[in-house]
Amino acid sequence: MKKIVTLASLIFCLLISPLNIVYASVDNLEDALNSADSSVVIESSSGEIPLGKDENQKNAPYKVMVSDRALLTEPIVSEDAVLVPIKELAKALKINIDWISEDQTIMLEKAGKYLHLAVGKKQAFMNGRKTDLIYTAIIKNGISFVPLSLIAETFGYETFIDSSNKTIKIDSISSTEEATSVSNSVYYYANSEPIKLKDIKVIDNKTYVNSVDFDLLTQHKVDLEFFPDSRILNVNGSATYIDTKTEYIDNRIYVPLSTASKGLGMKIFWGANTKTVHIYHHNLSVKPQRNIEELVPEHFVYGSINDRTPLYYSIGGKVNTNLPKGKVEIVRDKDYKWYYVKSGNISGWTKREYLSIDTKFEPSKERLTDSESEYFVNNYFKLSSPTDYLIWVDLKKQLINIFTRNDGKWEVEKKIPCASGKNISPTPKGTYSISSNRGKWMHAGGSVWVKNYVGFYSSYFFHSVKVKKDGELYDGTLGTVASAGCIRMPVEESEWFTNNIPEKTTVFIH
Repeated sequence: MKKIVTLASLIFCLLISPLNIVYASVDNLEDALNSADSSVVIESSSGEIPLGKDENQKNAPYKVMVSDRALLTEPIVSEDAVLVPIKELAKALKINIDWISEDQTIMLEKAGKYLHLAVGKKQAFMNGRKTDLIYTAIIKNGISFVPLSLIAETFGYETFIDSSNKTIKIDSISSTEEATSVSNSVYYYANSEPIKLKDIKVIDNKTYVNSVDFDLLTQHKVDLEFFPDSRILNVNGSATYIDTKTEYIDNRIYVPLSTASKGLGMKIFWGANTKTVHIYHHNLSVKPQRNIEELVPEHFVYGSINDRTPLYYSIGGKVNTNLPKGKVEIVRDKDYKWYYVKSGNISGWTKREYLSIDTKFEPSKERLTDSESEYFVNNYFKLSSPTDYLIWVDLKKQLINIFTRNDGKWEVEKKIPCASGKNISPTPKGTYSISSNRGKWMHAGGSVWVKNYVGFYSSYFFHSVKVKKDGELYDGTLGTVASAGCIRMPVEESEWFTNNIPEKTTVFIH
């Protein structure tokens, strides 16, 4: 057991400013370990300690001695308390120290023992245990002081008071130093409250927390739902997304701490010296700021028209109206001569000669995990199919997503790269179904053919890339717009498709 000899229960305080202590607000906690030191200047005090009735005692030159070396800064001494300059004492005792500016928190750590207190706050945490204080940490003349008794009790130091010589001696070796190994764990705090997180993973230099424990960090102020291997999460029933996906390990969901906290409007500070993480969330973002539609952008083809461009009810039919000069959306074509277009709430057919079509296509490089794809078809688009298969064609990603039904939910069966219609002959968007029109070979002009065609709307088909009649590859273009409106895929995948996808299966093209 430690022994504390006090001058009427003396307590020390520690110096903070100027303070060469690392504190950081970070996206990646581990990156802060290599960040440069920051100098902290504190401008205001949260409280004063009573100095007693004897004015001579206040001015007495008490000295704090560590291993027969005196600290440069005098302690603050009263009738029943002593406060010591924390930075100077921590350095002398080789105690790790961090300063968290968000709430003027002082963090101390040595040999796996922790002390956490804030300027002006009447509660401290000693190794996670809440302790009420008679005197708080203060800032005086730009120097931070803390009660000596907290240092002695937390880290097991013996203190000796020599009133006649005005000295306060502290053993440089604590009673717990040899008995306690240095902790390799990280302490977490939410709004200055210590949180015990035991199930933590470090993956690719990022810290992940069990999704159950993440609720502890938010102090249950919002209703959160995470999904395995997914960036998508529900916040109070509304979907949003973060930059880094969760990890699914041993049937548990692990949440990327930094990006998830940032996505919810929380601030994170990493105490590199004390290995502590401090999270603050005075105002959590209960309304998601990021729309998950950003993960599945819709593909649009646009064209320009001249003033008074005629719009027909049908191909070769009567003129419905005349459109003003501007931009229209190209929906589909008919033999490259007629185009069905939309302008606001008005739609109809017009001739190619009235259009100038933008032929540029920029595919989305964004890729969804299987879990994210399943979220979209089950929860966002809420798609259904009369068969046990479902097809979602993502035009922006040039990808055919095929799902099978399992226990009432759609699960990814496979994802097939594809090539849809060029801008001058776009693949029509919408919801369709697989028709009975299918076969082995379809002539594509000249000596070119396609294999394993399956119809889904009018003269639009799923089929292979272009080949010659002997099966030799003619044009294997995939991952961009390339066809006359049909949806191409690799030859081997087209064979699987025609053998497995039944008639009436829903086809959703987005």
